[in-house]
Amino acid sequence: MSWTTGYFGGHLPPAIRSRLDAKGKREVVRTEEATSLIRAGGLAATCLHGLLPDGRRWLLVGLGLEAGEAGFRALDAPAWSDLASRAQPEIDRLDGHFVLLRWSDNRFEAFVDQTGTRTLYLKPLRDGLLFSTRLDHLAGLLGGLEIDYRVFGAQWITFNQLSSESPVEGLVRLGPAGHARFSEGQLKVTERTWTPQMDRTDRSGHAFARRIQALLRPADGRRLSLGLSGGLDSRLLLALGPAGMATHVFGPADHPDARVSNAIAREEGLPHRCMDRPGPAIDQCLDEAIEAAGTTHAIAPASSIGSRNLAARLHDAGYTMVDGALGEAARRQFMNRLLWQGRGTSTPPAILRCIRVRRFDCFAPDARRLMETGTHGQIDALWSALPRYLGREDSVDLAGIRSRLPNFFGLEQQRLDGIVECFMPFAQPSVLRSIFRLPLPLRRSGRLFRKLIRRERPSLARYRLVKDTTSYPFRLAGPGATLFTRASKRLGSRYRDSSRLAFLRVLKPFVMDTLHSQAVRTYGPYDVPAITAAVDGLYGGQTGLAASVDWWLSFEIWRQSMQDPDSLMR
Repeated sequence: MSWTTGYFGGHLPPAIRSRLDAKGKREVVRTEEATSLIRAGGLAATCLHGLLPDGRRWLLVGLGLEAGEAGFRALDAPAWSDLASRAQPEIDRLDGHFVLLRWSDNRFEAFVDQTGTRTLYLKPLRDGLLFSTRLDHLAGLLGGLEIDYRVFGAQWITFNQLSSESPVEGLVRLGPAGHARFSEGQLKVTERTWTPQMDRTDRSGHAFARRIQALLRPADGRRLSLGLSGGLDSRLLLALGPAGMATHVFGPADHPDARVSNAIAREEGLPHRCMDRPGPAIDQCLDEAIEAAGTTHAIAPASSIGSRNLAARLHDAGYTMVDGALGEAARRQFMNRLLWQGRGTSTPPAILRCIRVRRFDCFAPDARRLMETGTHGQIDALWSALPRYLGREDSVDLAGIRSRLPNFFGLEQQRLDGIVECFMPFAQPSVLRSIFRLPLPLRRSGRLFRKLIRRERPSLARYRLVKDTTSYPFRLAGPGATLFTRASKRLGSRYRDSSRLAFLRVLKPFVMDTLHSQAVRTYGPYDVPAITAAVDGLYGGQTGLAASVDWWLSFEIWRQSMQDPDSLMR
């Protein structure tokens, strides 16, 4: 993961200094001056730094993009130096995901991209400011952090966290378009929620297509590899991308996504990689899960971590990875249950009933109440901040973008920044702005996507699509696709993925030791009997409990990385 961790201000406690010096994994930048001690690491391409003419220093973690009619380029060190030298860096003109720092002897500043896809956590101390892009680094420096269940709760009981608050207590999280300034012992933070213009001028979708095409044509000589699944979003990127664009897919060759992807690449003559690996050993599973915990905050089950690490092979081959994530923003797929089931709902409890997600109820009643109460508050704040002039569908889409991009896709993007240069075209501010210029009928049910695919590369309409591991004909959309996939599941034709069970079987000794540890048995927010029943049931042959154990394990590893960071390494 490309990261930065540091301290700015007066006297740095010796204990924190020694711990900070130990944060040297894949270190790229190491600076120490009279009032600052800053480290950064990960991929060199997503971790840049330099010295300004006036003596200030700057540091960039992430990737900044500029796109024009001729294509796009990623900002290099000279471009970032020029931007950082300005009194007010022009963050709003950039696509990409990044944290920009600059500092002198008496002032420290941090800037975050428009949508908050990358973020920075800040901890004011008596004599200075401690900061990091990684919560686990701060937990290690401070000797542990307590999870704030009022904030974290929304992540567990809905799609993801709905606010830009820190999910642990005592920290400030820098949100979308955030600017933090620390000087003379005072921290000042400002943020600006991302809001589109609603002019509906792109009635045909041509402007939207041109914007996507610009982000698929590198002007700086880099090579792209598109993550090609069986979904509609990556299919559109392939249709709009240059001929012969390299593609890849992660996972076993018999997975429906891989089958469709491999068939498209073979018949369309595309350079293609199908990347899978044999089941890893227990040490590798643990190392990957622990490393991911510091940045992904239990947004995904523990077993899902390993396949994404295969992206390192793309970096080694000299590719920048393109991911089709957030394409649902352009095809009206956010929180549709709220539109179908909750017409007229306006109170947080009513909205929550429509966006609730069932993971694993492993928490005690007091913790559950905190999680519910906090989620109600986040729903109220999210909906209250929506522009009054928006219609219901636009409001739901904007709420989805504002909450899901920084709290789900952004966390995974932060992890990938240390594995491979990677960006999500649909998640770029310039593309998001173009989405809200489209008429609603064109966005619904992926209508525009199918239209563009048939127009730009009609041969791609011959291949089936995949939804929830079930394939269906390209011609089906919206309710038709949903009915088809449901019927297929009832008939037993759904693909059975064995990777989760294989992962949990490999980790059985660790899972059992963790379950019976004092740290778990005495942890107040847990419903220990429920967790015990799930774990014992799974390893007793009830394979239907695998998802529950997988989610609990993800949370428990993250919890340990926050509250007792050293315990995972014992």
